[in-house]
Order: sequence, then C-alpha cells, then structure tokens
Amino acid sequence: MRDYQYQSVFAPEISGYISEMRSVGYKFERAAEDLSRFDRFCQEQGCANPVLDRETVESWCRKRSHESARTHVRRISPVRGLARFIIKTGGHAYVAPSQNSKIDRYSHQPYIFTEDEIKRLLCACDSFALSPVSPRRHIVMPMAIRLIYGCALRISEAAHLAVGDVDLDNATLTIKDTKFNKSRIVPIAQGLACRCRHYAHDLLKGKPGDYPFFPSNRGCFYHRDAIYVFFRQSLHKAGIPHSGCGPRVHDLRHSAACRCLMNWVRAGKDITNALPYLSAYLGHEDLRGTQHYLRLTAEMYPDIISAVEKSCAWMIPEVTDHVETN
Repeated sequence: MRDYQYQSVFAPEISGYISEMRSVGYKFERAAEDLSRFDRFCQEQGCANPVLDRETVESWCRKRSHESARTHVRRISPVRGLARFIIKTGGHAYVAPSQNSKIDRYSHQPYIFTEDEIKRLLCACDSFALSPVSPRRHIVMPMAIRLIYGCALRISEAAHLAVGDVDLDNATLTIKDTKFNKSRIVPIAQGLACRCRHYAHDLLKGKPGDYPFFPSNRGCFYHRDAIYVFFRQSLHKAGIPHSGCGPRVHDLRHSAACRCLMNWVRAGKDITNALPYLSAYLGHEDLRGTQHYLRLTAEMYPDIISAVEKSCAWMIPEVTDHVETN
C-alpha cells in the first residue's frame, strides 16, 4: 500500500479522512491516490485558507477533455467524502451535488479480445528485450499479464500477490482482502501453473512469503500503473489499436470470463447452475456482475444466443419498441 505525503492546507483533513475510512475496513487505495492529486491541485491553486470552498471544488469537478464519465465520477467521489468529513469534524466545506457522482455500474462497454489478439498480445509481451534500467521487467511483466488473463484477476490483485499467496504445489492463488473485502482461492490451469513454477524457480527461489511475486527492480510491489504502461506497449507491438475507451488491462479479465462462459455454453453446461461458480471465481459481490458477462458473451458470440436462451433468457432482457437504445 503506497504511503502518500499530503502537503496542501488540507493535508491533516485528507489524512484523517483516509485513516477513518481504513479503520472501518475500506482499503481506500484508489481514493488515496485521487486525493493525492487533489492535494497537488490545491497547492497549484494556491489554497491558503483551510476552508474547502465552492470555487475550488467546482474547479476540481470540472470534466476534463478526453476524460471518461467513469474516471470523472471516480475523481469527484473522494473529494465529496472529504468535504463531508471536514464538516463532520467541525470545519467548513462545500459538498459537490450528489448527482455529479452517479454512474451506471455497467455503463462501460468492455473490449473483448479475440483468441488471435490474445496470442498476438502474449507474443508481444515475450518480445521485450532485457532493459538496463529495469533488468527484470522482460521476465516479470509477461508473467503478470498471463496470470491476469489466465486467472481473470483484477490488476490490483495481481500487483499485490506475494510469494506466500501462490501455492505452486496445489496450483492455486490466494487473493486476500480484495474488492468488497473478500478473499478467495483461485485455481490455476496446469499449463499456466507450470510456467509459474519455472518463473518462481528462476526469479524467486529462497524469497520469503511476504516478498512480491511480481517484484519491481527495487524488490517492491509493482504499481498498477507500471503494469498498464507495459500493457500499452505490448498492445502497440501486437498491432492492437488503443483508443480512449480501451482496451484496458481490466479487459483481459472481461475476456477471460466471457470465454469461459462461451466454452460452457458450447459444451452444453447448465449456465444457471454454473454462474455461481464463476461469480465465486471472479470474487464478485453478487451475481449481477457475472450476469453482465453472460450478456456480453451473447453479444460477442451470436451463435450461442439460442443455447443461452434455453436456460437463462431471463438474464438477457428483451428490448421492446418503446425502449430507447443508443
């Protein structure tokens, strides 16, 4: 967990707010990062009065060019929480209107990689030469990308894996205290587990259990941004276009989930019974997110729609004439 140093006039309040949220069980890592950016923004704006006024908040909340609605909302939300914390502790602050922070959880249309694109991407990951600046990156990063896709991990889950979380004898990962404060055990496919064993033997032999499974050049946990930079470079090498809407590293997880569902449907599995297993594997809070993947799978692979409709058409609602679509 990165330790940010806040230096604006609101530094005590930001630190206090983060401490409070973590004391009640929230990891609050992404919010802490966004608040560090807000802290720098306040310094750049020359804020000297410890009152979070409307002008400062509205300036921060203004949507930036090329900023997605999701990123915009994520940036606003912790500042609204900070304002409420300041008021609760006896200070004065302007709270941005709540409608500014509402967004459909599933509004983003993920990029689903084809099998050919996955092959090209992994080949591109493997093509990086040894870098004198980061001599382990060409070994660590391809393994991280493979594990994210092969085990349908969130990028933060992969970045925070320690040696003790990876049981190579039983081919499982222990994902601890992740999103929704859940922990889970994730099985690794045998081919991927074999590659993990070779990787660990070459790079991690003798390392303690709390040592990063994907160590940076300094032996620290990689930040997700470093993984994202490598991912973008690999996309370019693989000839896969990138736009403001993706592909994102998280789309590897989406793609893995959709491919799993596709294989189940084509194998004649009862999807109604199988969905809870996929939900547990992915670490979802409930079945809604997993059902979202089912809809995506039906959209990406139209040939399986008839098979899906036999067992769970209720999960893919029909659009009638009076419903507006974009």
